[in-house]
Amino acid sequence: MDVLQEKPASRLTSWRAAATGTGPQGSQPVPSTSPVLSELVLARLMSESALSNFPELALSRSVAMLLVLRPEATRVAALAAICASAANALHFAPDLRAARALTQFYPIGSANFILASTRYRRVDQSRRVSDALDAFNEALASAMKETVDYTARRQGGVSLSAVSKDELARWWLSVCAAAHTLLSAIDAAISMFNPVSRADESDLLMRALKDAANGGSPMRTPGGGYEMPYWEEQRRSPRLAVSCFASVMVGTRLSTARITDVSTGGVGIEMTEQLAEGDNVVITVGLIMMAGTVVWRRMPRAGIAFAQILVDDPPNYKFLSSHAERD
Repeated sequence: MDVLQEKPASRLTSWRAAATGTGPQGSQPVPSTSPVLSELVLARLMSESALSNFPELALSRSVAMLLVLRPEATRVAALAAICASAANALHFAPDLRAARALTQFYPIGSANFILASTRYRRVDQSRRVSDALDAFNEALASAMKETVDYTARRQGGVSLSAVSKDELARWWLSVCAAAHTLLSAIDAAISMFNPVSRADESDLLMRALKDAANGGSPMRTPGGGYEMPYWEEQRRSPRLAVSCFASVMVGTRLSTARITDVSTGGVGIEMTEQLAEGDNVVITVGLIMMAGTVVWRRMPRAGIAFAQILVDDPPNYKFLSSHAERD
């Protein structure tokens, strides 16, 4: 087991074993490892301790992770809506274009989604999101497996009408329902920023997921084909359009601003009070505090770059991680 994925007590045991070259009583000696490993484990423990001792820091990082997770979950959800639309069409009648769509839009490139999910769990502040992630990942894994099996049976020379499609449609329906729940949970967890495009029933993707989960084919074009809609790319922007008020501290002066967009690297604001490029500011939204510097100013708007990217690991941990990987 990876030392960094173990529980704290197990990590300490593994750290001691790595440092001394011995395993638990009755086990074989542990091969000697790089001395960087012990420092790496200690850095991770200190980082996690800081998140536990300072809730406002943990909340900021949790929200930042959600900002990274949201576009990746959106992408996979859109692919799931297309696959479900194709599976639903196949459930009612043989359709070669639907069968091909299952392969064309198969969510194979989901590594970024997996990484974002894993990083979010490290600073999880909402069990609702984690539970929704678990349900979505379970349904997605089953649907992907069923799609592979279906494609293998179809390429085995069996006619399209003879291949069973009941389980295929059932699992993709489950994925769409789970994706609908996940996107709702993510937006609820970042509601303090008041996203402009919300994951509600007015959102085109949410409506498509709901329709597909009920057996429809909302992602099929009028001509009977399947394609990624134009609005999916817009929704996946790494800079989230929002509309919320925040307090801005510049030196000893406290002002109010409206945040227009937010990302893991900075925010855009509208503010009529005096503000100049190079000013150091602290922006507060609820319990979230974000320190940064004004990088551009065009009245009434300004761009703030965070002093530290919110999803960055501490410098000592990144340095030790890079050395451990090389070793």
